[in-house]
Parts: sequence; C-alpha cells; structure tokens
Amino acid sequence: MTAPSFDKQRRDKLRRLVELCAVDRTPDDLDAIYVEPVESAAENIRRRIEALGPGEQHWLIIGGRGCGKSTEIRRLNRLLSGSGSVQSFVVDLDAARVNAADVTAFDLCYLIGLSLVGSLDGREREAAYRKLSAVYFGKDATPALEQQLGALGRFAEGAGTVGSIVVGSAGGAPVAAAGLGLAAAAAGLLLRDRGKREVVHENSPAANAMLAANTEIHASARQKVGQPFVALVDGLEKMNGEAAERFRDVFERTLLLPKLPFAFVIAAPPSSMTKVTTLPDLGYQPVEVWSFTGRPGAIGEMIKKRIRAAGLDAEEVLPEPLCRQVVAWCGGHARTAMYLMREAIPEMIVAGRSSLAAADLDKAHRVVGRRLNSALTGADARLLAGVRDSGMMACTTEADEDRASRLFESSQILAVPPSPPSTRTLFRVHPLVESELPP
Repeated sequence: MTAPSFDKQRRDKLRRLVELCAVDRTPDDLDAIYVEPVESAAENIRRRIEALGPGEQHWLIIGGRGCGKSTEIRRLNRLLSGSGSVQSFVVDLDAARVNAADVTAFDLCYLIGLSLVGSLDGREREAAYRKLSAVYFGKDATPALEQQLGALGRFAEGAGTVGSIVVGSAGGAPVAAAGLGLAAAAAGLLLRDRGKREVVHENSPAANAMLAANTEIHASARQKVGQPFVALVDGLEKMNGEAAERFRDVFERTLLLPKLPFAFVIAAPPSSMTKVTTLPDLGYQPVEVWSFTGRPGAIGEMIKKRIRAAGLDAEEVLPEPLCRQVVAWCGGHARTAMYLMREAIPEMIVAGRSSLAAADLDKAHRVVGRRLNSALTGADARLLAGVRDSGMMACTTEADEDRASRLFESSQILAVPPSPPSTRTLFRVHPLVESELPP
C-alpha cells in the first residue's frame, strides 16, 4: 500500500513516467524525449530523399532488438511530414499485436497498397480497393469476404490524407483496423491465412498482378495528392527466435518489395547486422541503428528527458550515482534502461518516496538480469565468452551461426558502431549477461 503522505499528483506523474518508459511503442511526445543516436537513421534517410527525391529508394533500417528502429521510423515520419515535399505514412504491425512471423512480402505489398487506396475518393477508392483485394485473396476473394473487407472503405470515408494503417492477425476474426491517421478501431481488415512460410516469387503471376495493382493505385494517389509517397513500415521486430529465417523469407528469397514503384523504409527484424553486404545487390539500401552502445552517456540523457516529460525533477527522481549505475548495467542498450526503470519506479511509488533508492534498482537488476540469463545454455555461454574475448561473432559451424543470430535478436549480444577510421562493427556481450559468464 502506498504511504499515506505520498502526494496523488506525484504518484500520477510517476505512473506517467512508467508509460514514457514503454519498450514496445514510441511515446506520442517523441520530440520532448528524443535523444540523437550515434548516427541518426532518420536524418540520414531524410537527407538522401531531399537530395535525390524519393523515386524508388528502398531502405531497410537494421539493428538489434530494442536499439531504436521504431523510434527512428517515427522520427523520420515527422521529418518527412514537415518537409512539404512528400507524403509519408506508417504501416504499423506492432500496434495491432500482429504476429509478424506470419507476415510475408506479399502481405506487406497489400498493406502498403491499402494505405495508398485511402488517399483516393469515392468510386475510385472502391474500385482500387476491390482490385487490390481480388489480387491479394485470389480465389478466396468471395463476395462475402469482399463485403466484410468493405468496412475498410467505409471507415476511410472523409479521412482526406494518408496516415497510418493498423492490421489484424492473419486468418482470425476482424480485430483491428486500417485508417488514414486513425488507429485501432474495428474496421474488419483480415490478412490471408495461407501458411506463414509462403514466399511469392517476384516473377510469379500473383506478384505481377500485385505490382500492377500497386502501380495503378500509386499513380492515381500521386495525381490526386500532387506529391510522391514514402511508406514507412514498422513492427517486424516481433520475430524473435526466427528473425534470421524470416528476414531471408521477406527480403532475400523474393525481390517483390524492391519492385514496388515508390519509396519505402522498413524497420527490419533484428537479424541482419552482420549480413548487410548483399542488400544493395537485392535493391535495398541498409542503414544501421546502434542504440547508444557507442555513446553510453546518452542513456542518462534519455532517461532524464523522460522524467522531465512526466513533469518531475530528474535529479530528484534519479540521483546521479544511481543514473550512472543504470548506464553501466544497460551497456548503452536503450531497451534495458527502460526495463530497469519500469521495474524500479513502482517500488518507489509503493514506498512513497520522491527518489529512487539503491534497493529499488538492485531489485530491478535481479529481475531484468534473470530475464536475460534464464534461457542460456552451456553452448550459448561458450559462444558468448568468445564474443567477450574477441569482439567478434566467432562462428565455425552453422549451429553457432544460428545461435549467434538468436543471441543477437534477444539482446544478449550488442553491436558497437565502428570507431573511425575503422569501418568494422564490433560486438560485445550485454553487461548483465557478461557478469554471469565464467572467467
């Protein structure tokens, strides 16, 4: 029970701070809490788009789990939206709790196309929507299904501009929505249920029909809006445990996405940090997000900005010695810092204190440490020890490669940006994991 003297207003502000430390979504007031990373993917892409025009630039934002890819997607959307020269829109899978392991390149083409359909009006919108649905569902696009999916068109009426689309899980009841700047309302949108391992080849009849439909929709949308489009796709990070395989399915085993006739930026699954050399040959431009592994002091800045955004005194809530402790424990990994804060702040609320105590963080350390270490095997520990000692992914077998990919996906291994003049990415073991390894 919270101490009676604990001020309700302060408790509410601390609860707001817990919300601002969310790890699965970017807070709405991004500008107030944004901290410039080592290299800003959003700024990098914005500059290239402004210099060359969006054309058919196809970007993949790559990096480890919880390193800030979604934050950079949201930041890029704000930068492009304020430019006045392009129309950007976000296709957000995570917001609707979609199982990203079921999403294929063909699905992504459909979802991006649906977002563009929303910029059209009246009969033109209905015709484009029906054509795209017929291509996507094929023989399953029955009148009953069309009627069910028609809710999308009705929901979009009067929305006016392209904004974001939120989708429901494949093959289930219509649980979430599509919207043009609208979020998570029941609009009756479904995805196909044809097996999550399906890969549609870029030269297949289905792929050609999908590309033709997107090309036609894009031409109509651009003529109406008068500006080129940039699609921003987020939510594919929810592929933990099989991210490397799904990355290959979506981006390497079919070149369907790079054939889309407009620009897109996709936050990729966290599996490609060591395999980016082939991406340009496949039609993608990779840009890395490093979290703050090369700039650990920024973690303290990030936390303090969130504290201030909640209306609290940063130095009072998180005394400097404890701030340094959080920075050391998380190793520059933003998600771990947020986990630690979300575990520690409730302890402070329950105790009715205005400041975090060392005991609060010690308890958070145990909880988050167990989470990172509980599933590690002896083989994992041996590979991690090799990374610790060499700074490299020392893999000699296919099993080791799969293991290293899994450990990178789940943040036990972190990527460190090159230190000029070197261009080589280094790797290190997460501090909360390294402390449990044998010497």
